[in-house]
Amino acid sequence: GLYVKDKSVFSGLNGDVESDSLLRLNYYLPTSKDDDIGFGEHSDPQLLSILTSNNVAGLQILAEKVAWISVPADPNAFWVIVGDMLQIDTLFLSLGHLKWSFFGPSKYHRIGDP
Repeated sequence: GLYVKDKSVFSGLNGDVESDSLLRLNYYLPTSKDDDIGFGEHSDPQLLSILTSNNVAGLQILAEKVAWISVPADPNAFWVIVGDMLQIDTLFLSLGHLKWSFFGPSKYHRIGDP
């Protein structure tokens, strides 16, 4: 976990009556099974998703609705994914993606947007 004593510290981050912003974090446990899907094929409903790998592989994106491509783990990179709300005809396309379970020692965990 995040080892936060007062869990209500995050309450205001999930939304506010004065704002239309939203912050959502997801936590993915590592696994040793080769065929587990951590979060199945989907597109994100919000405007943008900003992802980091924590140097752990597992993210795949759907290229031109034909082939799944593995995204390399890179501790120095962020990936910005267009969500459904930003998709405008064909100018911006919401990207289909999935997250395979994350392999490796249990000290590697991942927090990301679904």
